[in-house]
Amino acid sequence: MCMHRLSFIGGYMDKESKMSEKILNGLLGQYGALVLACAVLYFMSMQYKETLDLMMQRCEDDRQIYHTQMEAIVQKLDNIHIEIKDCKHE
Repeated sequence: MCMHRLSFIGGYMDKESKMSEKILNGLLGQYGALVLACAVLYFMSMQYKETLDLMMQRCEDDRQIYHTQMEAIVQKLDNIHIEIKDCKHE
C-alpha cells in the first residue's frame, strides 16, 4: 500500500514505479521465497555431495587396506602350509 501512495502521481502510477513495485513484490513474495528455497537446497545438496564423495574416498582407501591385509594373511597361510609339509616330512 505504501508503494501506491508514494508512486501515485496526478491520478496515475508512472511506469517506473509499477515496474519497481512488481520487482519488489516478486523478490519479497512467493517467487522470491521459492528462489531462495531453491538456492538453499542447491547449496545444501552440494555440501551433501562433497560429504558423500569424501566418505566414498575413505571407503575406497579402507578397501585397499583390507585387500592388502588379506593378501598378507593369505601369504602367511601359504607359508604355514609349506612349514606343515616340512614338519610332516621330518
